[in-house]
Amino acid sequence: MNGPAASAPRRGPRTSSRPSAPRRFSWAVGVGVFGDITFPSGERQLIETVRMTESEAVVVDLADGARRVFDYTDGHHLFTPVTLEVAADRAGMPAPVTLAVGDMLRRIDPFHSERHLNARFRALNAMIFDRRLPCAYSLLLAARRAWGGRYDGAHGEDPEQTAANVATAIARQPELTVHDALANQLAQDSGLTDDPSALRALLDDCGWTDTLADLDHLLVAHADAEAYPVALLSQRPPEPAPTASSGPDRAPAGQHEQLSLL
Repeated sequence: MNGPAASAPRRGPRTSSRPSAPRRFSWAVGVGVFGDITFPSGERQLIETVRMTESEAVVVDLADGARRVFDYTDGHHLFTPVTLEVAADRAGMPAPVTLAVGDMLRRIDPFHSERHLNARFRALNAMIFDRRLPCAYSLLLAARRAWGGRYDGAHGEDPEQTAANVATAIARQPELTVHDALANQLAQDSGLTDDPSALRALLDDCGWTDTLADLDHLLVAHADAEAYPVALLSQRPPEPAPTASSGPDRAPAGQHEQLSLL
């Protein structure tokens, strides 16, 4: 017997048209939720929640796509949820694509807001793609000479996840430069924080040492990177054939070791 037909992607949530009342901001708000937050100071922002713990929130400010990190346990942060369409219209971006799963709609693109609203996020992501630099899961595999040189499968979001991690680090420590935040993230991703010499050798082999040395110029060169649909992430830019000089020994495509950094 054939199973149910796959649901086609659709836009927008199934929500009531009635406006929501403000409520105390807490972990129960969840992630991937849009709404207006009012801080104790009276400041009000349209945000998307991207990470929540029992005390800390990481959100995207939809005014510019920058991340913001704050402690909400004082109980004086108020939140008014809004629909995807309303948030997108107010932010001046397309509404995120969702996929019907039973009676619910699931977001399939966790970096939609940042890709459309934040130029630094797009530039860093495009630079990593264009230079074919391993990062996140891919860098951990490259340290074991097991990365196939493609951002697919478990590695499909590696460049954007790296750009997001850099943004979070800078939100926590505004004095950090992009260079330092990125270098710190690469060290964590590699699993070689206790072996500086191995870390240096890995970054040399992968092309990261030269990239970090010229980072400011490279980000300027990619400053006009456009937001592109999530469906094209694994196809853009064209995949070059891995070469012996392009980094550590590569495993054939499809033979990736599944390792988690989380």
